[in-house]
Parts: sequence; structure tokens; C-alpha cells
Amino acid sequence: MPGSVEIIFRTFTAFILLWVFVQLLGKQTIAQRTYHLYIASITMGTIAGNLAFNIKIKSLYFIIAIFMMGIIVFMLNLVAVRNARFRNGSLENQLP
Repeated sequence: MPGSVEIIFRTFTAFILLWVFVQLLGKQTIAQRTYHLYIASITMGTIAGNLAFNIKIKSLYFIIAIFMMGIIVFMLNLVAVRNARFRNGSLENQLP
């Protein structure tokens, strides 16, 4: 596959994966900016950018990384719902 066609395919794939990620996690990723969601958003964008342009690394590796980040964010959201200290984003101010 020519380089330009591969980059177009990878960019489209990265966009679709990010769109699915946001749809699954809902508006919480945009509206509620906790530290872990902010870090996850930056990381997901970096992975998607590398998927689009880094043709030296297999696409499957980036897809696995995006899914793993999605699972990690989902788990962190579950913890945040159940733990007020984690939800507030600052554990150091609330330690005994």
C-alpha cells in the first residue's frame, strides 16, 4: 500500500477509535476534567496521532494501546464514582 494511502487509512482509523472512546465514556470525558481524565485525553490523542503518522510501527499495536487506555479510563471512572477522595482529584489534601 502506498504511503499516502496508508496514512489516510490510519488517520481515519484513529479518528474512529477516538470517536468510539468518547461515545463509550460519554460526555464525562469532556465535562468532568479530573486529573486522570485529563491525562487520559492527552495520552489517547498522542496514541491516535502516532497511529496516523508513524508507519514504522504496526497499526495493531496502536489499536491495542487505545483499547487498553480506554479500559484504564473506564476502571478509573468506576473508582471515582465510588471514592470521593479520588473523584476530587487531589489525594494529598485529604490524607489523614
